[in-house]
Amino acid sequence: MVKNSEQPAKVVIHIFRHGERPLDSITSGNLTVRGRTQGTAIGKTLANELGKTKTQKIVKFYASPVGRNMQFQSLIRGSLMRAVRTQKLPVKVLASRAEEKFKYGKIRDQKWFDALYGDLSLEEFNQRWIQGKTHTSIVEQPAEVLARIRRNAEEFGVRVSGQYTGRPVEVHIVIVTHGDLMGVLREQITRRQAMLGKQKTKFGERIKLTLRGRKGAYETRGFKKTILLRRPK
Repeated sequence: MVKNSEQPAKVVIHIFRHGERPLDSITSGNLTVRGRTQGTAIGKTLANELGKTKTQKIVKFYASPVGRNMQFQSLIRGSLMRAVRTQKLPVKVLASRAEEKFKYGKIRDQKWFDALYGDLSLEEFNQRWIQGKTHTSIVEQPAEVLARIRRNAEEFGVRVSGQYTGRPVEVHIVIVTHGDLMGVLREQITRRQAMLGKQKTKFGERIKLTLRGRKGAYETRGFKKTILLRRPK
């Protein structure tokens, strides 16, 4: 039996899509009023969740370096910090970082990419990419991207869990990213079509990955999938 002092720490990765943006501009760096309200509300929700137990929590924030994502991250973090101070919660909120944890498909041939897709808007290209209508020799495909994203997120969580082994603390990692990658990730978790129709990712939606060592579970839209990760080679 493993002693409590030897157990890896609990790590929760909260993956959020940014809040509402102007619907006529997917490249806009700003959130709407509703989008800003969503960020503040999520911060309060996290505070309520983290305040349910007396266990000390550490919260780390990451966002892709796009204006609306960084703004949404800041709103969540600010709202959480206010709640921590007023409610005196056992939560330490660390400085945020702008870092693209979730990346689009890698371009394998920039010359041919520019020739075939250079005239497309970002939205038009995203639709082709999501639907598998881009050339595999030119750009990395969604399935490859999601395999890498899941592997990176899971391995990151396992490393953090190991770093805090034996310490009576929970580590919560908040990542703000984009809706298309959120949707494809949810599709792979639930095996339900995510990017079209009613399954499309909503603004402010969350996917949660909870890990303790190599054991964990994904949660999204009431769906839960348990996982057991392989040991690193």
